[in-house]
Amino acid sequence: MRLWLIVAATGCWAPSYQVGSLDGEVHHLGCVDIAVRGAWPHEAVGPVVVIELGNRCEHSVPVDLRRLEVFHDGTRLKAFDPDDEIDARRIDARQTGAEWIEYRAPSRIDGLDALDVDLGRVVDADASPHVVRIAVPQREAP
Repeated sequence: MRLWLIVAATGCWAPSYQVGSLDGEVHHLGCVDIAVRGAWPHEAVGPVVVIELGNRCEHSVPVDLRRLEVFHDGTRLKAFDPDDEIDARRIDARQTGAEWIEYRAPSRIDGLDALDVDLGRVVDADASPHVVRIAVPQREAP
């Protein structure tokens, strides 16, 4: 099941990023603005991290979502990527993108209501941690 969607995979980003247009609390990492939220569509086994990106600069910026770290109660969750599609990409100047990535725990998670997401190294591999807590709604009914 390919749940995460990356606009960049098709080779195009949504047009012209406007500061303030991302949905939710925005975190500034260099030129890149990132907003994250939780979701749990009924077809997903694990929770989904929804990521919106916007490049405020006049040059492209590398973004590597493989470096996104997601935790529940101190346990690191693993991105569900059976087709090995999560990869480093560049976000072009003044452009946006959106990603949906499912995460799975080594064992069953009961009572999940929040995840800790470390955005710190998504733009800069040597950056300090930048951990945000996101709410995760209950899994949607089919």
